[in-house]
Amino acid sequence: MSTIIILIPLNNDDRVNGRGVAESIEHNTTLETIQKEHGEDIEGYSLSDFMDLCNNQEFNPDSYWVSYINC
Repeated sequence: MSTIIILIPLNNDDRVNGRGVAESIEHNTTLETIQKEHGEDIEGYSLSDFMDLCNNQEFNPDSYWVSYINC
């Protein structure tokens, strides 16, 4: 099993409830399903790739709701 970090842009319109989306997807879906239901602008990263984004300062946490899925 691997963990995928999900980034939901704050400007994602439906998505006014980005926090609700972030909380509702934990454990129970796939990245493809999330993108179909909530928008193609939602990104998914392996834990290792997400750590690289953070460590390289390429990730601005003020711009996203953050969640995860296990698959």
